[in-house]
Amino acid sequence: CTNSFGYLVRKKEGTLTYIKLSSALKGNAVVDEGYCKVLQDAGHIYFYYPQNIYIYDLASAQVRVVALSAGGNPSLGVCNIQQKIYVNHHVKGFCILENNVLKPVGDDHSLDLRRLVFSTPFSAKESLLGTATGQLFISDGKKHRPFAQKAELIVSSTNDEWVDATVFDDKVILATNHSGFLIVNKNTEAIESIVNIRYGLPENDINALYRDGMGRVWLA
Repeated sequence: CTNSFGYLVRKKEGTLTYIKLSSALKGNAVVDEGYCKVLQDAGHIYFYYPQNIYIYDLASAQVRVVALSAGGNPSLGVCNIQQKIYVNHHVKGFCILENNVLKPVGDDHSLDLRRLVFSTPFSAKESLLGTATGQLFISDGKKHRPFAQKAELIVSSTNDEWVDATVFDDKVILATNHSGFLIVNKNTEAIESIVNIRYGLPENDINALYRDGMGRVWLA
């Protein structure tokens, strides 16, 4: 929710009610941002905002806040790789969040000053990351290698942007804001198909992508 975060619980009569966790925050910790992304690891729920990340401990039911802005500049995105939370910091670069502290990871600066748009599992140990300027990277949290650079050229040449992606079997489906979606071979990185208004989509603009438990891909 805008300027608020929490969770839904079911009452005895079956109706749902919203529990606002952010109501207990005070001072500079109060939520005052519209964009949010929710992530989870084994013991925590993370409410990521570019200026702060709020960490809800499932065991203690306590909320902690970690500041992410630097010199007035917000952070550049968040991702979950192997159940570990990473933040792309404006000054520190790509960092792992450990014990409520941001710690720079490795010496690979490929993601420096690049805003992360999406992350999705790619393999047992890696995730696929997409940036606001069209680049794609496969990352294990320490090293980031470019992926499907021809797909990157298609997006950057039209000033388009990635929306989301999903990986299954040997295919990667990449959704864009204004150019439909691309199907890329996971192993060869070759573009196998570009699906847009010419090939059955009602329009080229995609706002969201989701793959369900049966392997079906949903678009909106």
